[in-house]
Amino acid sequence: MSKWLMSKILLVFFHFVVQWNRFRAFVGLLAVKHKTHGYFQHRGLPFTTLLHKKGRVDALMKYDRLRQDDILLLTYPKTGTHFTAEVLLSIYIESGKAPKKTLMNDAIAPLEMDVPQAFSFSFRKLMSSWGGVLSNLDQHPSPRIFVSHLPWNFLPQQIQEGGIKVIHCYRNPKDTLCSCYHFYTKMGLFSRGTSWQNFFYFFLNGTVVYGGYMDWLKQWYPHRNASHVLNIQFEDMKKDLRGSVKDIAQFLNIELTESQLENVVAANSFEKKKAAATGASQVVYRKGKSGGWKSDVTVEQNEILDEWIKAESKGMEEIVFQGL
Repeated sequence: MSKWLMSKILLVFFHFVVQWNRFRAFVGLLAVKHKTHGYFQHRGLPFTTLLHKKGRVDALMKYDRLRQDDILLLTYPKTGTHFTAEVLLSIYIESGKAPKKTLMNDAIAPLEMDVPQAFSFSFRKLMSSWGGVLSNLDQHPSPRIFVSHLPWNFLPQQIQEGGIKVIHCYRNPKDTLCSCYHFYTKMGLFSRGTSWQNFFYFFLNGTVVYGGYMDWLKQWYPHRNASHVLNIQFEDMKKDLRGSVKDIAQFLNIELTESQLENVVAANSFEKKKAAATGASQVVYRKGKSGGWKSDVTVEQNEILDEWIKAESKGMEEIVFQGL
């Protein structure tokens, strides 16, 4: 086969791949716009067709190709995921572990979420979809920062057994409830007619994506003191970002100079991130403050929440939620 013919074949193939993935991205965006996605149960956990596929979740539980410098940011939705990921990326950039102009979409590798289909158009990520259900993880360059909202027992066995370091960020349930409501309704994960009152009980009953928050925490709790796990509370990061950055860097065995430390802190104030957010990122950054639930929760609902948190926290006495 001549070089000319080979180049033509490769060009046609390249064009087909790009056009096909543009179509996939377009379909994903239509699903967001017209609310055509829904929920499904898998292994007893609620997922959404917008971001999840059964095959990917199943394959992930058997995933065994971790690298020594991988880390996992583990969070329940709306408990500080994006903010903490930005801090991690800043630490990597300042320490030289990632190039200066690394973008968030290129640095973070979602474990179970099929995010590129609807939200991202990185050519590397689109091409990776041709290599298997988890090929985007394998093709992601080191150091890989994984992000997951999965409960602990859904994670790959290597992660559960300490194969890589895990940073777990959590948040008080009241603010988590309110942030989930505003985010899920904006993203169309619930119909536009879903009232705050209805969502309130959906959240308490665990009939939301990834299931109940307190049930989620109960799976993590027995592993909270494992040597490969660092636990940080979103409220602590807002109160003392500098101290949190130092804790994260120390956990990752990364030495930051005072100048580098100040650069990370300066780049990651919540207010600065929110002001700079554009497009889909604007949905991610809302209030980001402790106690913001007071503008949504009624007196009666607050009493219900207090009883619910008290009952569901039994056996997890070491957790002290801030901002309640």
